[in-house]
Amino acid sequence: MYKINIVYILIIVCLGSCTSKDSNKCSNSFESIYQNEKHKFSTSIKNDEKDTILNDIGAEGGAFGGEYNFFESGKIKQYRFFASYPNYTYAEYYSKEGFLDSTEGNPIVLSNVDEINKDSVKFNFYVFNLKKEITSFRINVNNSQWITLVGSPDSVFSNVSRFEFPFKAHKVVSIKIHEKLLYIGCNGTNREAIDSITIFPSQTSVQ
Repeated sequence: MYKINIVYILIIVCLGSCTSKDSNKCSNSFESIYQNEKHKFSTSIKNDEKDTILNDIGAEGGAFGGEYNFFESGKIKQYRFFASYPNYTYAEYYSKEGFLDSTEGNPIVLSNVDEINKDSVKFNFYVFNLKKEITSFRINVNNSQWITLVGSPDSVFSNVSRFEFPFKAHKVVSIKIHEKLLYIGCNGTNREAIDSITIFPSQTSVQ
């Protein structure tokens, strides 16, 4: 059994402005978000004073995942992805008109590892893709050549693309993966986000 310690390094680089007001096509509302992926949301919609809160069904019974907060008008107020409540890895904040005002953290919202067998693991990378055109997602394993991964819609997290990478971990002391995401915001701005994940298989489990 692998004992896995994960070390995150979060860096985000915006080639445009992270706080610029987007055009009308960037406006987000409860109706547009809920209708597109309603099977991924909790059946209960919370009302907090005048705001409406919508949660992903998520993994492990909703232990973590995305949370959308909406103004009384129905326009989105904020989005946060929780790796473990109340700690979130990424947030987007919106104006009362539903335009993106600012971000916090990294749109690569989660990176984790599944053990396939005693010799193999699978890395999973999750990217929040609401109003984003992902043009490239690449990884570099232990300073080797860059590898391009192809993502697909995640089955439990809304507006999230999942990228998978299986890896033979036999006799490997440590695995460090650098991640590089290129995407275009809905206003046409080119952006880049980078991240890294490191695991240390136990000495006793790696033969």
